[in-house]
Amino acid sequence: YAPGAVLAFGADSLVLASGSVNRSGLFQSLNGGVSWTLVGKGQWYRDFARQNGAQLWAATSNGVYRSATAGEFWWAAGLQGTSLFTIAWDPRVIIAGGVSIYRSTDNGTTWVPVYSTGSITESIVFASGSTVFAGTRAGVLVSHDLGQTWAPFSDGLPSPSVYRPLAIDSTGHLYTVAEGRGVFRSTERVITGSEPSVPPPSPAAIMLYPNPTRGTLHVQVAAPGPLALYVTDVLGRRLADLTPLAVAARGRAFPWDASVLPPGVYLLRALSESGTASRSFTVVR
Repeated sequence: YAPGAVLAFGADSLVLASGSVNRSGLFQSLNGGVSWTLVGKGQWYRDFARQNGAQLWAATSNGVYRSATAGEFWWAAGLQGTSLFTIAWDPRVIIAGGVSIYRSTDNGTTWVPVYSTGSITESIVFASGSTVFAGTRAGVLVSHDLGQTWAPFSDGLPSPSVYRPLAIDSTGHLYTVAEGRGVFRSTERVITGSEPSVPPPSPAAIMLYPNPTRGTLHVQVAAPGPLALYVTDVLGRRLADLTPLAVAARGRAFPWDASVLPPGVYLLRALSESGTASRSFTVVR
């Protein structure tokens, strides 16, 4: 198994890992990589961008895809039929790259091609103000108007060269790797002040009763946007999918027969656009 891209959620214990072109698919872990579940297939997920909470964007071999449930469910979000390699999100614009660079200012409803790189765009990062950098297989590009226009960026970089990753450190300097030539750091800071941010939505609220339970467990989940709901063991392995019941309940309490589980401690995990929330419950006899 050769990973194509990995996105880790840190404290959320969520990790997404995609396969290479010959083993396309997207795998999700709810326990920091201890166990994995196949959650997406049919295209190669090459890069991810996190909007906030569980809102994700993906650049794939078949355009842009979007998830509101931390990667559990995905839907097409534009540029289908276009092979993309990278995507970056900002509150003001979303930028995706392949052989051309595309931008959307309406949250993915429409996409406009803005620059033909002549090679594959491997990485996109936002810097201060309206500045954006793109690493391509022919050099590094810079935009000072949120991706509307682009120009070559040198700052001592060797050319021509393949620039795959771009990253900005805590001091605001830009780093990149020139294939076969080493790691390079910008001489000037590319982030000089506070950047725009979007406050995360309120987390999902979970109510369970009775807890402990000997049979029927009443479940109520209040969460903004789409929701995925699972019962897992303490190791994060999925035991039951309560998503259809939760969707049908529309925020009201619904009963679930917990007697199908042996006695023990379990977790109810909710994935929504606000991120993840969990609540433990105990089954007794």
